[in-house]
Amino acid sequence: MASIAFNEALAIDNTEGYHWSLNVQASDIQMLDDTTTNTPLKRAMINLEFKLR
Repeated sequence: MASIAFNEALAIDNTEGYHWSLNVQASDIQMLDDTTTNTPLKRAMINLEFKLR
C-alpha cells in the first residue's frame, strides 16, 4: 500500500496555480514494526519532498 501511495505522489504535477515535482532522491518509505499490540503489525512511514516549480 505504501508503494501505491508513493507512486500516486509521483503523478502529482500541479494543483490550483502551482506546479510540483517530487524529489525522489529525498523521498522514501520506511517500514516499521508496530509494538503497541500483541498482534504483529507493520506500519509504513512515507516521507515525500516536493519541489515547487
